[in-house]
Amino acid sequence: MRPIHDSLSDFPVSRFEPMYRIDGALNRVAPSGVVIGANQRIRPEDAIYAYCVGGAYTVGEQAAYRR
Repeated sequence: MRPIHDSLSDFPVSRFEPMYRIDGALNRVAPSGVVIGANQRIRPEDAIYAYCVGGAYTVGEQAAYRR
């Protein structure tokens, strides 16, 4: 039997640490060094906001993080 996290997590394809997620939104560079979706890059402050509010939204606390 596989552990439950194997079927519910995207960890094998995307690291979960905040700085890696934010870096991905800023630079859009794959581990191979290829730029993917350069036109989808966002500003650092927008990436941090999205990371914080996105997480807060999942637990219903987004009002605490409004700009």
